[in-house]
Amino acid sequence: MRRNYYFLAASLEDVQWAHGAPRGSLEELIDYLSEELHPEDAVALKQLFLFNDMRNAVSSHGTGDAFATPSFYDSETMSAAAHGDPNVLPFLAEYFEVARGGSAGTEGIPAIDALTVGFYDHLNDIADPFVRDYFRRELDVRNLTIALSRESQGFPYRDRLIPRGEAYNAILTGTPPDFGLGRDYPFIDEFVRVFHTTDLSAQEETMSKARWRWLDERVGADFFSTDFIFSYVIKYQSVERWQTLSEEKGDELFGELLNSLRRSVRFSLEFSDVGDKQDDDRTRGGDQQ
Repeated sequence: MRRNYYFLAASLEDVQWAHGAPRGSLEELIDYLSEELHPEDAVALKQLFLFNDMRNAVSSHGTGDAFATPSFYDSETMSAAAHGDPNVLPFLAEYFEVARGGSAGTEGIPAIDALTVGFYDHLNDIADPFVRDYFRRELDVRNLTIALSRESQGFPYRDRLIPRGEAYNAILTGTPPDFGLGRDYPFIDEFVRVFHTTDLSAQEETMSKARWRWLDERVGADFFSTDFIFSYVIKYQSVERWQTLSEEKGDELFGELLNSLRRSVRFSLEFSDVGDKQDDDRTRGGDQQ
């Protein structure tokens, strides 16, 4: 069931690109919203951060990485799942079962990639349609940006993509620079231009602004809906992130990301820090980097 939150949505401070984040941290915002939302919507809100849970699942094998937050599951739940507790989403339970058998990956695929493929195979376990749509959109954009960045430098890209999503097949069969995706992705010309430069901060900014446009289109005029609340959190995180990054630090960070794409992974979880919720396949008529 889709719910509206008239007072809650109206009470949120405006968040705008390049104007700085409102007062308070992202964690504080999540805590506040979780108390105000219906329990099912609070679950969906936290599922926006399942990519951090994936990092934490891989880290449970002793990589030494700090526990990533915000996350859907706390450290105790994740530790219990790693030791056999099945009370986590199926894609995580399956991952841990394989990992306990001595193989964190599958057929030579790095653990994080195997986990990501499993997540998308189980995407319908996430109930909220907005959150699922967001994850699908992020997957397509990530595959597109991997292809663009690697192709622009003369590197092969087909074996570095996550083999899921609508854009995947188009990239495999299409030709650069836009892989025939111009009709489905109006921002493609802008992406082609910026990913044929070495300005890594500009690349992330371009991705973030395209994400904002998608969020605005997805929410439309539903300014009091759960979709608006989720979109707001995504935007808030994006602004908070840019507020803490200087241009120099941004180039350093995204240089590290690009190098990781060159080295090994098909897919990097750096792209989108947000997750999903439950869909009963009802239409939206009933009921926001």
